[in-house]
Parts: sequence; C-alpha cells; structure tokens
Amino acid sequence: MDEIINRAKNKTQQARLMGIKTPEDGDWSNYSSKTCGSVGGALGDTFNKEAVSDIESRLDKKNQK
Repeated sequence: MDEIINRAKNKTQQARLMGIKTPEDGDWSNYSSKTCGSVGGALGDTFNKEAVSDIESRLDKKNQK
C-alpha cells in the first residue's frame, strides 16, 4: 500500500489513498498538524530523491565532456 501512496500525483490524492477525508473547499486549517504532516511526507521524499538523482545525472554528463 505504501508504494501506491508514494505514487500519488499530489497531496490530496495521497490523503485519499491514506483514508483521510479531504476538505471539499480545500481548507485544511481544521486538521491537526499530525494529520497534515502525515500527508505529503512520502511525496516530498520521492520528489527530493528524483531531484537529487537528476542533478547527479546532469553533473556526470557535464564532467564527461
């Protein structure tokens, strides 16, 4: 299940996959910081790994020239 959640395209989709009822109006202010923090953690981590990998790849190509 974690793998499916990690493939979510955005935090709202990730929250739904985690079983969290998302606010229809987009206002998350009534949700606890614990709930909000649990959403997006994996998404951000995946983004960071991809960004680092992309930069490393670009540096490798630049150093090979």
